[in-house]
Amino acid sequence: MNILDRYHAMEYGPAPEARNEADAWLAARDFGKALFIGGDWKAAAGGKTFETSEPSSGKLLAEVSDANAADIDAAVAAAAKALPKWSAA
Repeated sequence: MNILDRYHAMEYGPAPEARNEADAWLAARDFGKALFIGGDWKAAAGGKTFETSEPSSGKLLAEVSDANAADIDAAVAAAAKALPKWSAA
């Protein structure tokens, strides 16, 4: 399984040494600043964002959604709904 397959399946796996494939995959899609909740990309309920930087260089990596309590509640509810099927696998 290559990095593009991992992103598509939202599965975890070992990280590649270089980030070129990941950057290319992300650039080809428009996720914006959405949160991944319940199998879908959703805008943060509060509409706020923040910038995240690479610690070693300070280089800006991305502007991401700032989840609030409503987003957390939605994520927890989605996880609870998915748990029976996920744990049976």
